[in-house]
Amino acid sequence: MPDEFDDGKEAFRALVRNIDPALVVVIPTASSGGNFLISLTKGDSRKFVTLTEEDLLDLVETPAFAAKLRPKIESALK
Repeated sequence: MPDEFDDGKEAFRALVRNIDPALVVVIPTASSGGNFLISLTKGDSRKFVTLTEEDLLDLVETPAFAAKLRPKIESALK
């Protein structure tokens, strides 16, 4: 059964694919304390990004939010 965050999770995956198609994104099925600890893996390198539930909802509801989130993802990958 789909949950309210599925569209946001897919939007996040699309954003990451746009940054680097080789990255493997693993998003937990449920949040912990209102946060999702998301794994970004490429080869042997693994980085983590924390997003709130609100961040995932904003990705769908506010298209400009992706532009604000992109630098956070790029910074985590450095």
